[in-house]
Amino acid sequence: MRHHLLPPKAENALVEFLVETARCGFPETEERVREIAAIIHQNLTNDEKAHVGQKWVNRFLERNSDKLKKSWATSQSMLRGTAANKESIDHFFELLSNTIMEFSIVPELLLAMDESNTFIDKSTRRFKVIGIAKKRAQALLKDENRESVTLIPLISAVGHCYPPTIIFKGKQIRGKDNLPNPLGAK
Repeated sequence: MRHHLLPPKAENALVEFLVETARCGFPETEERVREIAAIIHQNLTNDEKAHVGQKWVNRFLERNSDKLKKSWATSQSMLRGTAANKESIDHFFELLSNTIMEFSIVPELLLAMDESNTFIDKSTRRFKVIGIAKKRAQALLKDENRESVTLIPLISAVGHCYPPTIIFKGKQIRGKDNLPNPLGAK
């Protein structure tokens, strides 16, 4: 039988920690998992120089493939990630329904608006993270510190489309003449 770096209890605790952090939107990278395992190993052996080999994470994931896997993370800003929860979504639709009934709003006057945020810079950095085995995609919550624009398309409930609105931060737009504007938005 092969000797494992971490005893079963320590390895199980690490698995549960990684599942929980991924569930909360903060999955760890392979490098970070290796660092955490090294710290655990160093504490268990009292050997400050002990390290974790390059292939350890892959073997660890194989042993725990029923709970963990590597996947590409899609980043979501902290603000958006924490706002998307069942309670706030249910509350929104309850308010919408009550408002439509209270003011007798007809479908012609109902408009759907969906703001979409996009970054101006070309940073498309993706992260390979350790996430939950049974999840197809893994969200990575993080603070965004990049320049962005917000695009707001507007469509009525009966199908009328209106020119989109684009919101830029500040009064001066860097390089605005070079930005594409295929819909003629203002």
